[in-house]
Amino acid sequence: MAKPDVFRMLGCIVMITLILVIAVKLSKQCMVHPPMVSTASKKSPTPSGTPIACAEGYKPNQNGFCMPA
Repeated sequence: MAKPDVFRMLGCIVMITLILVIAVKLSKQCMVHPPMVSTASKKSPTPSGTPIACAEGYKPNQNGFCMPA
């Protein structure tokens, strides 16, 4: 039978991994992206060729995300 210290270390590794996974998921969820405007008044093509419209004061970058102008 394995020593209890092995199980304690394994439990710590699992808990740290879970905490890191949850922290990464929450940090990605908290990233603020400006809302897209439904009107296509600004014709700026993305790499796929489809134009997108960004909110006032933002413009699309080469990846298609709205960035501050």
